[in-house]
Amino acid sequence: MMSEWYACSPCQICKEESKIICLCARVFLCEKCLPTHLMHEISIKHIPKIINDLHHDETEESGRKQVFNSIISKLQNEVLNIEEFKRISIQSINDFIEDLHKDLAIVRDEILNDVEKKCAKADEELRDAISLSKLSLNVNHPILDLFKYCKTVDDVKKVKVVNRKMLHNKLDLPGLIKETTFFTVDINKDLKARVLPAKSPADHTDKSHLKRHSTNTFNEESPVSVTSSSLSYRTFTNLIEDLDDRYGERLSKIWNFKDLPSPNGIMIEMETREKPKQVKDWKGILEFTTFSNAVYRFEAFTDNIICYNSKSRTQSLISVPGEKFFPKSSWCLTEDDKLLFSGGFDGIARNTTILYNLNTLKQEKTTNMIYPRYCHSLVSCGKYVYAFGGISGKILKDCEKFCLNRKEWKKIGTMIIGRESLGACVHSNKIYICGGSGVESIETYIPSTNKFTLLMLRLPSPGKCCIFPYDSYIYILQKEKVYRIEVPKLSFQILSTIENLEWWSPCEALVTIDTSYICLENEFIRFSLNDSFTVEKIP
Repeated sequence: MMSEWYACSPCQICKEESKIICLCARVFLCEKCLPTHLMHEISIKHIPKIINDLHHDETEESGRKQVFNSIISKLQNEVLNIEEFKRISIQSINDFIEDLHKDLAIVRDEILNDVEKKCAKADEELRDAISLSKLSLNVNHPILDLFKYCKTVDDVKKVKVVNRKMLHNKLDLPGLIKETTFFTVDINKDLKARVLPAKSPADHTDKSHLKRHSTNTFNEESPVSVTSSSLSYRTFTNLIEDLDDRYGERLSKIWNFKDLPSPNGIMIEMETREKPKQVKDWKGILEFTTFSNAVYRFEAFTDNIICYNSKSRTQSLISVPGEKFFPKSSWCLTEDDKLLFSGGFDGIARNTTILYNLNTLKQEKTTNMIYPRYCHSLVSCGKYVYAFGGISGKILKDCEKFCLNRKEWKKIGTMIIGRESLGACVHSNKIYICGGSGVESIETYIPSTNKFTLLMLRLPSPGKCCIFPYDSYIYILQKEKVYRIEVPKLSFQILSTIENLEWWSPCEALVTIDTSYICLENEFIRFSLNDSFTVEKIP
């Protein structure tokens, strides 16, 4: 330590124990020799300091710098969080309006169909009456009977044959939507809410807030998701206490929370999900209480899905009877706890799509992909899953997205460069698409604008790669190297050397606080995000 170095430095004049340091030239002195030093060097500015006080000042200055750096990091993370919140909000609103258009179209078609049927029926009955009246007016017919007592033309005119009525109340749909949609982003200016008293000295050194988790990065305490209801912290506390008192063990929901900015400080969004059923035991399997802390692998030519739980470090097995998973396919975990499996190769490229609900342990009906493909990448982003690249006779540029609400695929355009065995991940409102066999370029896709952009950055060499987001970075594993892109600056760094593996993952990586769990084609990998960057194969 610095103070130990000060203490072991003797006085530079008499060689006794030093208690003072003069900052003019970092001269160590005892109390007796200080005047001699000051008088001997009169041409320079002397700044004598007691060593213990100096150490205290330096410690205090170091603490101030740490606080300052922490503040800057916090504000930078808030900027990124705002971007992420904006993306989620825009996407949620667009999905809502899109679904509303679809519902309105369905209602319109039903009403028009009803009008068509009723008018056609009335037309048919009137034409029957006309046909019969040409034969004889004495024929029994409900419509002709209306004229039974008519003796003059005026009597005929007074008969009401058809009741017609069209009425619809004016609905202020735009106003109704605005009234039922709540959105707020306010800077918290309440000093009491911003400055919290420390509970212990350890609180001063807690740097957990410096960690930031992106949209598809796992964080047990605050998963990012689009939810349906919000409530204040006080309301939430009272609600939980009330539920606990009245229902006790009858609570069968899983609760996930996310902090959001609000005028009153912290607002908590709450999402409820049905409690999942127990998964079949295999190699000492446990019951899953959440699905986002696991990484999954579809075993080729079988109906088995292997789940690795990063929290308990155990594996489990799910079977999907009647299905056979193809090799070189891709899959991902959606935000509503479903596994989406797509594509594959068994002599030809496949467009197979399987949607498996982890809550109900049942397969759901869905449409197949538009383009058959394999060695492609899937990225889950909100209520959509995006498919990029792959092979289908040739290397594909074509991309498509899967809507979780409608359970169907839709074309979204083409990449600038065709890629297979590529890496893709979400970070700060963009999907980064990287590398691929024979390709070293990097491009981005913005879902809100449906636009692809080629970046000036390039990988040092072309080839397959695996990428994932972590804090303000995107990590890239390729061959025997670890690279990192600092997203705000778009700067490229070479970090370390690792084991040379076939670094292409058919699914998104699971990222925790200091570890990334990666699924390669036939094995799970644990990649340490500390300074060592170690690679460990999971048995």
